[in-house]
Amino acid sequence: MKVFGGNPREIKLANSNDRTKLAIKGRSERTKATLRHTRAIYQIKADGLGDHYKSLGDLMWQILCDIYLRNIDGIDFSVSDLERSLDLSGRLAKRYIAVLESEALLEARGNDGGSRYRNLLLTELGCSKVQSILDQCTDAFTEGFVYSSPRLVKTES
Repeated sequence: MKVFGGNPREIKLANSNDRTKLAIKGRSERTKATLRHTRAIYQIKADGLGDHYKSLGDLMWQILCDIYLRNIDGIDFSVSDLERSLDLSGRLAKRYIAVLESEALLEARGNDGGSRYRNLLLTELGCSKVQSILDQCTDAFTEGFVYSSPRLVKTES
């Protein structure tokens, strides 16, 4: 057995045939491509949503997407719906809503004098930013797959 510096990966490669070595190298290339893609998607979201996204992370994006999806379908979506959907505490959900309102991406409205968190709506700016990010992410995703195109995915209903 030939050992190259004691690295277990190198030992495996040294004992593998050429076909195995190519498979490992191919997986490594796919892994690097996936990581580059993940970074590119992060950068698209960070560019579109700014410093708050950089500090608050992907939960902010998930909240915007959840609300946008319900808004597109014309379904009222309350803070309690958001809490259940993303498994958030009420306090955390309201903090995120406050940040999104301060950025003019979201507005919280009460229905018929009810709680102001009864209906969460993206503002025109919020809709525009989310749609732009989705379009850019779709383009970035399909770039890596020359022969593929976006398809509908099953919904949770």
